[in-house]
Amino acid sequence: MLEHGEWRPTAEGDGRTAGFHLSSLYSPVGWFSWADAAEMYEQAQKTPDLMKGFVNTVLGLPFEEEAEAPEWQRLYERRETYRIGIVPESGLFLTAGVDVQKDRIEVEVVAWGRSKESWSVDYRVIEGDTARPDAWVMLDAVLARDWPHASGHTLPIRVMCVDAGYATQDVYAWVRQHPQASWGPAGAAARQPRTAVAVRGRDQDTALLLSVSKADAGGRRRGLRVWSVGTPVAKGELYRWLKLEWPTGEALEAGTSFPPGACHFPQYGEEYFKQLTAERLVTRIVKGFPRGSWEKEPGRRNEALDCRVYARAAAAIYGLDRFQERHWRRIEEALVRTVERDEHEAPSPRMPVVRPPARQVIHSGYMAR
Repeated sequence: MLEHGEWRPTAEGDGRTAGFHLSSLYSPVGWFSWADAAEMYEQAQKTPDLMKGFVNTVLGLPFEEEAEAPEWQRLYERRETYRIGIVPESGLFLTAGVDVQKDRIEVEVVAWGRSKESWSVDYRVIEGDTARPDAWVMLDAVLARDWPHASGHTLPIRVMCVDAGYATQDVYAWVRQHPQASWGPAGAAARQPRTAVAVRGRDQDTALLLSVSKADAGGRRRGLRVWSVGTPVAKGELYRWLKLEWPTGEALEAGTSFPPGACHFPQYGEEYFKQLTAERLVTRIVKGFPRGSWEKEPGRRNEALDCRVYARAAAAIYGLDRFQERHWRRIEEALVRTVERDEHEAPSPRMPVVRPPARQVIHSGYMAR
């Protein structure tokens, strides 16, 4: 077959350039045989890693790790009944992730608890031209809001990460108006509530928080720090969490705890979960070595995934990955003291609950049930 075969184009070209797809099945007789390929295929079916190597090196094809993306229908069916906009009892601090588009700003507010368990508290779409100040005023209202907690107290957003990949200068200008996070020998730190951080996603899988821009990180008090986020790390971690098996039936009624990293969602609509699972990890051979890249499914949007990635980066900046038992206990005790104080004291006039202006256009949009 090889001796008598001929190459035929299957796509129109420019008349000067030809591209070929060569797998090991085209090896000359006496080199790598089809019997060798069949034997490797039988072995590869035993483990995913061997199958990845077979697809990449023998067939010369990109390998799509199907298990990397959970099914959105499963997550949709596992929704819970806690109220949107209310922080569940086990949520101890809030972060937010922001994705900026030309005609809207999308925001997810996420509560975090022990063992990196999380609850999506709210997902908002701020409609408006992001080249105009109105949309950013509305984002100010989201950051300034005190979010009701199941205990009866309220929690602020500790860190909000805003993607600076689009409308970069507008993002920088907005972030400069708010407290900044810092980077030191001990790592990231956000010492003030309602800290705003400009972030850039990077296709690097070495760490979640990669670096802070040196240009603006030095001595200026109001200088802007731009944080680089390793999005492959955040997406891989999130998809592992989304695939976790949960206790059901009698085990759940008996009080069996959820696994570390469990992600909880309220009654969002289907579109949210489609966006959250819109990407897959595809491995290709680049210069002789396998390289994975996250690619969006055709025809699907991924803003919800981006927002969750930035909310996770915000949690890392606040200290989620460094927290030990004493840190969690301190947060819990502070919440208890605040609740007890609120039960005996009237609200302080210096600490008002900030609510969005009535005229602003912020809604859950396609996230509603």
